[in-house]
Amino acid sequence: MDRADSESLISSSESGEQAHQPDLGPAHRPFSAAWRRVMGRPGLWLGLWLLFQALGVLLMLPVFLGLYQRLGRRPIATALARGQVDFLWAELLNGDGAILPSLLAALLVGLCLRWALQVALSSGLLATLLRPGTPQRVASDGLLLRAMSSMGMAFRLHALSLLVLRLPLLVVLVGAGALIGRGDRPLMGTATAALLHYAPLVLLGLCAWSALSFVVHITQLSLLTRRESNAKTLRALRQGLRQIVAAKPVLRGLVGAAVLSVLIFAAWIVAARLLAAALDVRLYVGAALLVRQVAALGRSLLSLWQLAVAAELWHRLPAPETQTRI
Repeated sequence: MDRADSESLISSSESGEQAHQPDLGPAHRPFSAAWRRVMGRPGLWLGLWLLFQALGVLLMLPVFLGLYQRLGRRPIATALARGQVDFLWAELLNGDGAILPSLLAALLVGLCLRWALQVALSSGLLATLLRPGTPQRVASDGLLLRAMSSMGMAFRLHALSLLVLRLPLLVVLVGAGALIGRGDRPLMGTATAALLHYAPLVLLGLCAWSALSFVVHITQLSLLTRRESNAKTLRALRQGLRQIVAAKPVLRGLVGAAVLSVLIFAAWIVAARLLAAALDVRLYVGAALLVRQVAALGRSLLSLWQLAVAAELWHRLPAPETQTRI
């Protein structure tokens, strides 16, 4: 083999590992770089918003079609004409026994379909949000192709994370909540007192859930860049956890991203909810509807930002042992 051939082989073997050279820049750099990358793809988050909006409409359409007689009655018809959606939920929950099961079934099916759709698209979205120049990065028109080619791996990884990461977290949180409730009996008081009593535990649980999401996405990127397509998912998940814990800058960035995500999502949802309710009271129905749609668009934007932050944190990981062997 001549020198040109050997150099081509070396460069081709290194091209898949370039993205794993650690970037130990400032702690805020993954957040700002991820935000700029997402904002530079307006078609991506607009398309994601339209997709999930259409999914929600299709799931709730059978429920509302079955309730057209009830929705046409007063006073709920007057309340809906004013944009006061809370009256709709109060009527549905206090109605006959067939309404609540239909709503719960639609909610359960919607959550499952949304989760499946997010998992199916996750590999393509992560590959699209990698840094420019990364060998594994794909353009927006190649998103669906990359998602389809790695869909099996994505479902295995996310299903495994539900069993070995998220389910134990839920068990711990439920146990902690039961222990907290045994003391002062907060459920016997007002709803505000119960909310304040459990607020620290809920906040901690949401942050831990968000941190696990970043761990799963970083592991998914590691699997996307491996040459062996039949890599063991559980082994890759353990290796990803060890890498993240060993890389202190990445661990700090992950914890910061998890806390920041929870705070931004909570503030965005509460602010949009309060603003929409204030507009409903003043009978600005169109403005309230616009606020709700902007809130949904913002949630899609923040979800993509989380994926982009996971991609940035993956870039900051040191090269694994399998990549440092020459």
